[in-house]
Amino acid sequence: MNPQDRTALAIAATLAASGVRHVVASPGSRHTPLLLALDNHPDLSVSMHHDERSAGFFALGVGKATEAPAVLVCTSGSAVGHYLPAVIEADLSTTPMIIVSADRPHELWGSGAPQTINQREIFGSTVRAYESIDSQAFGDSSNTTINTRLRTHWRCAAAPTPGPVHLNIEFREPLLPGSGGPETAEVRSPGVRTDSAEHHGTDLGTPIAALAAAGHPLIVAGRLSRKDSAAVTEFAEHLGAPVFADPQSGLRSPGAAHTIAYADLLAEAGALERDPPDIVIRVGPLPTSKPVWTWLGDHAEIPQYVIVASGRHDPMGSATGILVGDIAATLDALRAELPSGANDYRDLWIAHDEVVAAALTDEISGATLTEPSTASTVATTSTTADYLVVASSMPIRDLDVWGGRWNAARTIANRGANGIDGIISTALGVAVSAGRHTLAYIGDVAALHDVGSLATVARLAPDLTILVVNNDGGGIFHHLAQADPTNLDPNRFERLFGTPHGLSIATLATAFGIETSTVKTPNELHMALSARSGTPRLIEVHTSRAEAAEERHRLRSLVSDLVR
Repeated sequence: MNPQDRTALAIAATLAASGVRHVVASPGSRHTPLLLALDNHPDLSVSMHHDERSAGFFALGVGKATEAPAVLVCTSGSAVGHYLPAVIEADLSTTPMIIVSADRPHELWGSGAPQTINQREIFGSTVRAYESIDSQAFGDSSNTTINTRLRTHWRCAAAPTPGPVHLNIEFREPLLPGSGGPETAEVRSPGVRTDSAEHHGTDLGTPIAALAAAGHPLIVAGRLSRKDSAAVTEFAEHLGAPVFADPQSGLRSPGAAHTIAYADLLAEAGALERDPPDIVIRVGPLPTSKPVWTWLGDHAEIPQYVIVASGRHDPMGSATGILVGDIAATLDALRAELPSGANDYRDLWIAHDEVVAAALTDEISGATLTEPSTASTVATTSTTADYLVVASSMPIRDLDVWGGRWNAARTIANRGANGIDGIISTALGVAVSAGRHTLAYIGDVAALHDVGSLATVARLAPDLTILVVNNDGGGIFHHLAQADPTNLDPNRFERLFGTPHGLSIATLATAFGIETSTVKTPNELHMALSARSGTPRLIEVHTSRAEAAEERHRLRSLVSDLVR
């Protein structure tokens, strides 16, 4: 067996031994030895994607759904560059991902050879680890040496802070396997650790003392893993604290007794000013709600402790201390040192929440289909068997503000970099890897951004429903200063920021062979979202950007009047 075939087989065996199951590849030639080795391994499933950019987001969805890395494999040249948006999101959202790019041999670098670019460290600091390997020289090593070098690389994708890693491999012609030698390579497990299970960083003595002295503790939870969600629940129960929970926290279910579902509306209405906490425990990244994190930024005089696995996550600069380490372990360590708290402050906020919930139920459940009522219907039709993937921009904000509570098993969004790109591909990766019904709740511009992925949706045919709220452009800009006619002429605003396209996403999806429907009433939407066909569907809702902005303003004003 030639050395580069041995390298390819060793990589495939090491990936499989580490627990990797999903390989996401795109067509090409230079990666042939590796692609064949991966496809030949009985424990690895290879799916092909024509567009590397979509493939990157598919792998991202797999990582978010399973909390284990998928492996991206591509040919040489510009192909690897198309992964960058997904790699950025994986880095910032701490999602495990492994990129293996094929490269031309180093003797061709800088020579003007076709399909040859500088792929070395192309992702810079966005990856946890990088290595460039000459498969010919590497394959001359023993299997033990190959496995040992790869094990360190794969560990970086999973622990202690998950994220992307990049391996760039030089392959020479001939690219097809030579005769002789085994078709698989046996290696031992890399022993990937999935968490550090310990706290490190700021001493816990100061926050313990502050919590012990506090009577009105508040927990603000951002995106969390399943394990960390459970730890926050136990911590909140012990303290008797209300929880302001992000859609990705895993704490928005009807059974989450300490969660304040309408925290965003209450914060904007001034409830935090009237009934402020005397200490805040912020867990995970910044939440979606701008009124909540703006209030936190404006009140640095209140002790605020941020508990994160890595980084700072304090762009407002209001944190009293940042506790870096395993989130669940840190919360457990704090809880062990604190007495049980009363529920008075929690009950106060639950009462606020119930007032808002009752008012919105009456206001949103009308005969007209609006963007807030669409978010509410997404929430009410989700089940504990569903995965929910939500686009950035207005869908994630609308779900946070108007969704209240919902039963989805997981709620996933690309909120590391907050981009709208690749959301259909992300949802596709979630649906395929989770093997259960997945709803993608997205806007029309996000759909257009990733419209090519509909071809892969049709081909793989997962149990995926795509709900597109089509308001013919960028609805979020109607909530920004650009929309003020005293700042910009309305026609200029529409041309530069509204950016209407005049397209039906359902018509585009039909061209790809996907079942579609267009709904016009709340009842039609409820019935469409409640259906489970087991095959891909696209549902389109047509709304007006200007009317949606007016409706949100009306409902927010109503809540403000109630809370005053």
